Amino acid sequence: MFNDLDKREILERAAAYVVAAFCTLIFLGLLFYCLKSTYMIAPNEIPVETKDSILRNLFILLGVLLVTGFAGVLDNKLSVKAVKFIKIAFGAVITAAVLWMCLWWVFAADRIPDGDQAFVYGASSYFLEGNYAFLQKGGYLHMYPTQKCLVFFIELLFKMVGALNYRACQVINSVMIAGTVPGILLIAHRLSKKMGTF
Repeated sequence: MFNDLDKREILERAAAYVVAAFCTLIFLGLLFYCLKSTYMIAPNEIPVETKDSILRNLFILLGVLLVTGFAGVLDNKLSVKAVKFIKIAFGAVITAAVLWMCLWWVFAADRIPDGDQAFVYGASSYFLEGNYAFLQKGGYLHMYPTQKCLVFFIELLFKMVGALNYRACQVINSVMIAGTVPGILLIAHRLSKKMGTF
């Protein structure tokens, strides 16, 4: 006959299996949805769902899993110095790839800033001319004071590259995005080292 402790343990395990089953179903549903669909941002900034190739996405996923597994095997077989070199080289490749993708997007899309970006660039250009109308009551920066820092930064940039040169801002954003990659990899490395996985 089961005692109370056994019943509690059985219920806890059963609950854990139920939660794991539901989470697995949700994850698989989301995975399938991601494999079959891609959201594209239309010029009016409204996302549009488009069909994607499930087989191609599965092939890419399989490739990533194989590369990750191969990296795990190498991590156990190579010397510490070789692993460190590979990690640094891998980080450099990822950083370069992110920079290339960002710059490609900047020069391929050629999107003229709209919405908030247009107001920020406009305010920065006005400030260069000594016109501070954006700060007046009812002005953009009066309604959204959190944008002042960004306007100040863009104004400094415009002093170097010329007013309304949004392309230069996009290039600098691309460099800054790529610059975050080594930092993220370093944080991940340090956290995993503390947890004993590296």
